[in-house]
Amino acid sequence: MFAMENPGLIIYDQRMLLLDDKEEINYGNKYGYGQWYKVAGTICHEMAHQWFGNLITNKWWGDSWLHEGLANYFETLALAKAYPNEKDIIDLKVADITSQEIIFGDHSEEHPIVTKDGDFDKYTYNKGGAVLRQLEAVISPKVFQKSIQNYIKTFAYSNANTANFIQKIQDSVDEANLKDWCGEALNVSKFMDLWLNQKSIPELLTDYVNGSFSITQKVYNGNSPWPLPVFVQYENDKNDMVWLAPGYVCQDGRKLPATEILQTSQVFINRDLLSIARMEYSLTAVNAIYKALISNKNLQISPVSLKIFHDQIWKMGDYNEIFNHQKSAGILDVYINL
Repeated sequence: MFAMENPGLIIYDQRMLLLDDKEEINYGNKYGYGQWYKVAGTICHEMAHQWFGNLITNKWWGDSWLHEGLANYFETLALAKAYPNEKDIIDLKVADITSQEIIFGDHSEEHPIVTKDGDFDKYTYNKGGAVLRQLEAVISPKVFQKSIQNYIKTFAYSNANTANFIQKIQDSVDEANLKDWCGEALNVSKFMDLWLNQKSIPELLTDYVNGSFSITQKVYNGNSPWPLPVFVQYENDKNDMVWLAPGYVCQDGRKLPATEILQTSQVFINRDLLSIARMEYSLTAVNAIYKALISNKNLQISPVSLKIFHDQIWKMGDYNEIFNHQKSAGILDVYINL
């Protein structure tokens, strides 16, 4: 145990409070920066527990993600607010953890976020936080913040469960009149159900043919398809969200397809790793995205988007065929000049 969030008396292992003053704190110094991030992140995490865990305590262990997922979300939010000049690097660290632990990590002991008696592991902490960041991106930071404020006001000094939390999100979503993948009123419980109660994550297959990108959701192990929000960035910093909810039947009788078409060659898919999905790219898709990145100065993507794109291509296995050293160097040049 590195720290404990006792109300009014947080205790820490000394390794979570003391920094080596001989180590420079920058992203180029992995040890120094990693030490700083661990200490600062742990402090923010335990402070977040004063609200999520102490002020509001879950009704049973199975809803432990309401403590740990929310603390994971707020530790990075607080860090970015406290160190605004470090925000890109903090975002990179969060994306690295999500990529390594949730997308490409060892899943031999994987379980849903919500379990019968609770688990204190990467699925409760890191995946719980990632699902909350995805939810915030869907409903907007403003609506998400209002939901959290109402949740705290309603359940302060008492107990809550996942259904109580989801209902507070729903109240704010209803006020904002937000829509779902069918263009109907967004049902937060329906959206969040599989993300919280089904293990694994979807895979997003990306292809490029005749000037258009196609994105297809693929699922494994008998899972149901997720209602997957895909966050897309176009040139001139124009952002959009595309829903992929294959097989879902809308109230008007439409059955949604597994594939969506983006009619453009200037696009970046899954910006900032906001969509919780494993990305797979065809060779033509990699070439099209690479060309857009190095030739279009108006396609300004974040360091997170660029690094995760490069890392996910590396993980695909056919790296040398898909992404040779010349392309890798080109991506690095773009990265350095961000």
